[in-house]
Amino acid sequence: MIITEIKNKKNGTEYEIYIDDSQKLILDISLVMKYGIKKELVIDEEFLNILNAEANYKSAYEYSIRLLTLKDRVSSEIVNKLIQRNYSQETIDMVLAKLIDLGYIDDEKYIENWLKLKSKAPGMSKRTLYYKLLRKGVDRNILENKFKELDIDEFDTAFLAAEKKVKSIKGDRNNVRNKLYMYLKRKGYNDETCYNVIRKVLKDSTW
Repeated sequence: MIITEIKNKKNGTEYEIYIDDSQKLILDISLVMKYGIKKELVIDEEFLNILNAEANYKSAYEYSIRLLTLKDRVSSEIVNKLIQRNYSQETIDMVLAKLIDLGYIDDEKYIENWLKLKSKAPGMSKRTLYYKLLRKGVDRNILENKFKELDIDEFDTAFLAAEKKVKSIKGDRNNVRNKLYMYLKRKGYNDETCYNVIRKVLKDSTW
């Protein structure tokens, strides 16, 4: 195989490498310099595989950095994004290891920061917080250990949610009580918290 043409892309940092006038490979300028890529260079299949692997790794790593620049993410979110881009498992594993090694991804720290931000929000019961993080793909063992340490006042978050919700509920007192109860249960609060909150919101000690 021989490199028959090299074209600089418009972004100025990548090159289109044509092999035998047909096969095209996109390489970053750093890889072009590293491997001395030039026109009429003869290459073999092994060398081509190395170029492909390094190009894919660099592309996946830079894409991951862009994602993390937008917002913090857990490792599973990065993995899923890379899978959607059809990167190989080997490439994904290498990128993830690098991101973790550099401290750009830290699932435990992410959980701690996320809980600090969300745990006082209206309607955020421990159950809701737990399943929201689980849906992000957080490791269940890490999550359960963090929740053993979690100390939040569910009454406060339930009260804030119920205080807002009650304004939109129509009907008699029984109807309001029942709808508030179902609302809080869907949010993941236990019966005791639901009853205590409803009593306070409705100023009714009989329920």
